[in-house]
Amino acid sequence: MKGKTNKPFIWQLLLLILLQILFSSCVSNQIPAITIAPTTPIIPTTSITTPITTTTAASTPSPEPSHIVVIDPGHGGDDWGTFHTNSAGKLDLLEKDVTLELGLQIANLLRAKGFTVILTRIGDISPNSPPRDLTGDDVIDENDDLQARINLANQSQGELFLSIHINSSDLGNEVGGGETW
Repeated sequence: MKGKTNKPFIWQLLLLILLQILFSSCVSNQIPAITIAPTTPIIPTTSITTPITTTTAASTPSPEPSHIVVIDPGHGGDDWGTFHTNSAGKLDLLEKDVTLELGLQIANLLRAKGFTVILTRIGDISPNSPPRDLTGDDVIDENDDLQARINLANQSQGELFLSIHINSSDLGNEVGGGETW
């Protein structure tokens, strides 16, 4: 049927890709093919004020029409998210670095399947950069960063918004499992 999309197919395909990443992480006991250098700043190569859109190469067949997925690697810039320190108490891992690498890898997987992918950030920078009052409350804060992510997703008309976070708790091993919002 012309103009009609198979939305269950999109969700099933995305779920299979994400499960593949998670299962390979569990089997190998590490995140696959990810190199994280939290002390090395990542400089974006483009302005974050407009959507960052990537598509597949012309030789790769894409679904008709191309489905739009917005990926939001959580945190960025001054917002570290959670963090890890080594046994000497030295900071060695930031959530913002892990979510960015995961976001970039998922974007590549989806592009290879023919999806149009829009990232809310491609470097260690806030999506609300330069800082603006996007909520209209005369204060520039974390809420404006969240609003920048929402605005980008809405302007892009994405069919799926995937926000990636690696949460932690002071309760340690007493708390675990996934979250869905």
